[in-house]
Amino acid sequence: MIHKPEPWSATDATKIITGLARDVFDLQLTQHARERMSERDIVTADLLHVLKTGSVHKSGELREPYSTHCYTIEGAVPTRGSLRLRIVVRPNVNVERKFIKVITTMWVDRS
Repeated sequence: MIHKPEPWSATDATKIITGLARDVFDLQLTQHARERMSERDIVTADLLHVLKTGSVHKSGELREPYSTHCYTIEGAVPTRGSLRLRIVVRPNVNVERKFIKVITTMWVDRS
C-alpha cells in the first residue's frame, strides 16, 4: 500500500483506493450516501465493484465538513448494463483499521 502525503494525484489515488478495496477494510456509508443509494437503486455490490476496478480522474479535494481530502472514483458496473457509477470517498490508510467512507454516489449515465 502506498503511503504518501495528501492530496494524492489521480494515479496514486486510484492505486491506493483500489488496493484498499481489494484488501480487508471497513466500508462506511454516510447517511447521505445511504439515502442516495436508496433513491438511485445503487447496492453495496455496485460500490464494491467500482472501488476495486474504477479510476480516479483528478487529485483530491478538501471537502467540508470533513476537512480532509476526498476523491471521486468512477467505473462501469457490468451487472447494470455497463452503467457508470461515480463515488465520492474518503479513504483512510493511516490507522490500524483501514476504511473507505462513502460520502455520496450517483449514476453518471442517468440524470
